[in-house]
Amino acid sequence: MLWKRLCAWRVQAFVSVIFLVSCASTRDDAVPAIRYQVFVADSVMDAEHGGGQWIDEVWLQESGVCFNVLTEYYGGPLVGHAFFSTMTERTAPTTYTPPTERAPVQIQVPRRVADQALQVAKARKTLDDLETRVGNEWKSVFPTDNDE
Repeated sequence: MLWKRLCAWRVQAFVSVIFLVSCASTRDDAVPAIRYQVFVADSVMDAEHGGGQWIDEVWLQESGVCFNVLTEYYGGPLVGHAFFSTMTERTAPTTYTPPTERAPVQIQVPRRVADQALQVAKARKTLDDLETRVGNEWKSVFPTDNDE
């Protein structure tokens, strides 16, 4: 549990640096965004047994992209995650209570970061679509109980 708290601290520190840099950007270089908190866990079982953590996430209003930064495992590198979603979907009520209740905040994100998040979100969607398509094509190789 301690390592998860350390990872959360590293992530929060990194995200804070990104936002400080974004505040220093000129308005021409920045896009409007909303920063909010969201609960993430590796799985439902992880969350039910005390795992998971609250992190800051950013929603880019222009493109409909949400992005955050996490470590995949203790001591691992920071990894940027971006995907198409709405802030409403991401902040739906949960049974988990954030350690510090913080209202969503309007911020400015550097255009470079916003473009990178959009690029990652598009790549994620392309990969998701491909996996769905090949899953349907490959199902004949992996028959299931549901097949007739």
